[in-house]
Amino acid sequence: GSGQFQQLALGSEQLIPVCRANDEGEPEFDLDGTTLGTLPYLGYPSDIYLGRSVTKILRNAPKPLNLQLAFESSLADSLKVMAIQGMGIAWVPSFSVQEELRQGFLVACGGNAWRAPLKVCLYRCNRNLAPCAEVFWTALAQRCGSNP
Repeated sequence: GSGQFQQLALGSEQLIPVCRANDEGEPEFDLDGTTLGTLPYLGYPSDIYLGRSVTKILRNAPKPLNLQLAFESSLADSLKVMAIQGMGIAWVPSFSVQEELRQGFLVACGGNAWRAPLKVCLYRCNRNLAPCAEVFWTALAQRCGSNP
């Protein structure tokens, strides 16, 4: 709607669980595996959007799992680095780990039930921005199809 902000939807991604691969290229920690032990995971604070998203995934988990928070950060990139080091499972936006997945530094470690959609949006105030910012916004709006 109107109000004091405008929004552009840039695209949709997924929040996906990833972890380090073992020597066989399999996930070190597999959400869909048969492990009954504790799986370490790398979490976000519960008061931020990504934290709430992960909480929702875990609340609707396809099976009961014993997940233990091993590390917490509000930055997906920090969690990604910890995952590459083998510290646990991190839920990260799919676009942020494309290269790491391609190179085998990380593997997805859970099917669709462990994923969540992620909308990527850009917001701006309705007051006038600097001319270069206005040009940028207009170009993006034309490309993305402006949302009412």
